[in-house]
Amino acid sequence: MVTLGVHSETGRLREVIVHRPDLSLRRLTPDNCKALLFDDVLWVKRARQEHDIFVDALRERGVTVHLFGELLAETVAISEARDWLLDRRVHASVVGHDLVDELRRWLDAMSPDQLSSLLVGGIARAELPFEPAGLTGKTLLTQVKVHPTDAAFGNPTKPIGPGYDEAAARRLATERGWQIARDNDKWRRVVASPKPLEILEAQVLAFLIERWVIVICAGGSGIPVIELRGGSIAGVEAIVDKGHASSLLARQLRADMLLMLTDVDVVYLGWGTPSARALAEVAISDLSASDFAAGSMRPKVDAAIEFARSTGKPAAIGRLEDAAAILAGTRGNTDHSVTQPIARPFLCRRVVRSFHS
Repeated sequence: MVTLGVHSETGRLREVIVHRPDLSLRRLTPDNCKALLFDDVLWVKRARQEHDIFVDALRERGVTVHLFGELLAETVAISEARDWLLDRRVHASVVGHDLVDELRRWLDAMSPDQLSSLLVGGIARAELPFEPAGLTGKTLLTQVKVHPTDAAFGNPTKPIGPGYDEAAARRLATERGWQIARDNDKWRRVVASPKPLEILEAQVLAFLIERWVIVICAGGSGIPVIELRGGSIAGVEAIVDKGHASSLLARQLRADMLLMLTDVDVVYLGWGTPSARALAEVAISDLSASDFAAGSMRPKVDAAIEFARSTGKPAAIGRLEDAAAILAGTRGNTDHSVTQPIARPFLCRRVVRSFHS
């Protein structure tokens, strides 16, 4: 059996598969080229000319050159091969449940050349000849701008990474320039937790949401960055609080409500004491984040108050499984900017959902 591949760096090249620049490169934009590992947007016409010169040079030296697009078109011209490929690419886990049936019918009707081009170059939602039913999901890496002189950088408090015994922690702190602090019976590295100032991708998020895309973003509170002279950005070693990042995101998107989902049914005053009391719907004037434990519920309550105070809209905290009931006003805690008593559960409304452990 012949094993295909390049097995020598100095041997004579006899046969090669190449891909001519085409649709995939035409989809590059100033916004996406860096994420796709390109330094800049390419001039596709010139790239094709240079590619063709390179292919001609190979053929002049006796190399057999196969074009990937042509090979793929020949393959999908075979009905069994087309079905095998589309079964795997046009799948709910890849394109979403809302697109599977109509997208498959559309692609099945294409010529081999057209299908080959789209399989390599991709399909933009706006290019679909039909209006997709339902919702589509997308994950987006989110950058959160913080101030480079935030006071938190001088007093790091957020534990990260594994726990160590004190001797090991102090050795690592010396070797790597870490700040460390005790965390229960272990010692851990601590980093700053600066206040988030801006979600840099907010406009992209708003664009997607307006088109009924469910966006998963600000994971782990997002990537903290600072703005340098000249306007460029750089990452910093910090962790932004998830609640405050979610509150900021909700405010930038002008959300109708901020919903923070965690593992407790409601927020309690005096948690862990005989006088613990579950909060129902409360006004921000009757609530203070300082009434809650610093490392657990306080950041969430503070974020809820921040959102409600700046927008006049409600923010809620409750369990993941109660999300629908919280939105309906029958479960959870709600923090309102209004003062009238309401006998519904803690609510502190477009809806931004935030998941916290």
